Amino acid sequence: MTTDHRLRIASVYETLHLGGDEHRLLNFVRALDRSRNDHVLLCLEEPPAERVERLGSMRKRFEEHGVEVVM
Repeated sequence: MTTDHRLRIASVYETLHLGGDEHRLLNFVRALDRSRNDHVLLCLEEPPAERVERLGSMRKRFEEHGVEVVM
């Protein structure tokens, strides 16, 4: 007997900057089988507004790949 269930994966970051670790996580997210896995990204702090204005945010990129981003 098999049960159908989705694996819920959570990643926790202090804040969501443009950086190497965030790009590594984005690559992981792109490779996930969406039919079997859900992913939520928990960010403990909002990135500084001036940094987002200057560099942008990766939040939209994660959301485009079906990741729930909670700040």
